[in-house]
Amino acid sequence: TVAEGVGGFEAENQIADRSCVHQGLLRQNGEEWAEGLCTICRCESGDVNCRQKECPPILCSGPTRIPLGECCPICEVPEPVVVVPV
Repeated sequence: TVAEGVGGFEAENQIADRSCVHQGLLRQNGEEWAEGLCTICRCESGDVNCRQKECPPILCSGPTRIPLGECCPICEVPEPVVVVPV
């Protein structure tokens, strides 16, 4: 059977052994894997459940940015201003 998982991912289920087939790959019951940078998926009794990665709270009041290759934002550290006396 084909079921729509959380996050819009399709999963073909193999109910007999509770494993999952997700995007052509066999996943064992209880197995977790990353789906891109920000999504975590898990095979649960033949169903694929995907959720957004949880990010820690940001403890800054200034601007934030998401570093290349990362999922969670961090505080933007401003470039130091160097004053040279003339």
